[in-house]
Amino acid sequence: AAARIREGDSFGRSAFGADWRGERSASAPLLALVEWMRTLRGLGSEPRLIAGRLAERSEAGARAERVRKVIEIGRPIIEGFWNDLGHMASALLGDVASVERARLDLLDKKARAVYRADEISRQVFASPPDAVSDRLNLARRLERLQQLAGIIDAGAELGDTAFGSAWAGRRSDWAVLADGELWIRENGDLRHLAARLPTRVAVAASAELAMDEARALADALTALAGDLKGDAASLFSASDFFWVEVTEIIGRLDSWLEHREQLSKWVAYRERSEAARKAGLSELVDALAEGRIGTREAQSTFDMAYYEAILTAMATEEPELARFDGELHSRAVRDFADLDTQRIKAAAIEVVTAHHRRIPPRDGGAGPVGLLRSEMARRRGHMPIRQLMQRAGPAIQALKPVFMMSPLSVAQFLSPGKMTFDLLVMDEASQIQPVDALGSIARAKQVVVVGDERQLPPTTFFA
Repeated sequence: AAARIREGDSFGRSAFGADWRGERSASAPLLALVEWMRTLRGLGSEPRLIAGRLAERSEAGARAERVRKVIEIGRPIIEGFWNDLGHMASALLGDVASVERARLDLLDKKARAVYRADEISRQVFASPPDAVSDRLNLARRLERLQQLAGIIDAGAELGDTAFGSAWAGRRSDWAVLADGELWIRENGDLRHLAARLPTRVAVAASAELAMDEARALADALTALAGDLKGDAASLFSASDFFWVEVTEIIGRLDSWLEHREQLSKWVAYRERSEAARKAGLSELVDALAEGRIGTREAQSTFDMAYYEAILTAMATEEPELARFDGELHSRAVRDFADLDTQRIKAAAIEVVTAHHRRIPPRDGGAGPVGLLRSEMARRRGHMPIRQLMQRAGPAIQALKPVFMMSPLSVAQFLSPGKMTFDLLVMDEASQIQPVDALGSIARAKQVVVVGDERQLPPTTFFA
């Protein structure tokens, strides 16, 4: 390596100058210079020749530093100019991909052209926009207006013929002319009629008078509708009385005069409908007015809505009501009724079973059963009923636990204290004197009184 350095000593002195010291040279400056030379590879040999002719190569570094500072100052300006040109920047600056590759002479030429255009636009426009696109649009609009002005000037004779005194060239009231043109297009049949009239002004005055009378009629109808609590929409299905045909108005007024009583009903209806709206029934009133609900269904519809509102309020206070299921409840009622019917049938069987168990046996000739058997075997000379009930009462009551007797029969045939009953049922109790019922009540543990409280009590007046 040292031999090669000594062999290239003359090349090193010419290439590196004062930085070359042979074997004692510092590598950092030399590598930096080589790297710098590589950056100039795409620029040809001219930069290296220029640097080689400089007496002091340090001057090249100083100049490079000044160029770098200029680039730092100019870069934002150049980039801003590139951005302002927008999509046209690449085509205007040599079809380059980015601003870093743009040629400075083209940038300078284009910037000078833009500057001249800016000066010219400031002379033409009072306050030109900042954006180039806005200035272009403004210039195109100015060009279009100039073309239109030329068209207006060229059509001066036609405009004067068509619009007469309303035509003032460029200073014409275009809104008035547009309204006239629109009227001509929409009233082609009237245009020919009006053209044959010698005095068009009188016709216009008559039309204006008719328009005033129509407005006055519309105001009068509005006042009448206010008295009837109505409006154009409810009475004539129109947005305003001004647009209702006169024949329809006359026909409706004649109908009102013919049916005056209906007008009073209409006023009453309007007052009641307003009261209903204030009470919160606007939906029901609208549905009736529009025919979505018939008058016969109004009451049931209101009741349904009313009870639903009450149910909602109660369900809010009592959440358990919201979980109520009518079908499940009806099923539970049916199940209870079926079980109750089954219980009644079972109770009947229990009563029959209990009665059968208390029946005394038929065998045996002594005791109350034997007495009954002997009395039934006799043909004559029977024992008195009161005496028989005293002696064989328990057996008789066991065989026939239900006795149907009048209060008098109870006192006559049943000795006090000998027989008792679980239940006494007094039917037609209003026809029994309390004093007559005391005997029966004394022989029973429970009493059921059945009678009509509004029926007249028993009396001896006809006795």
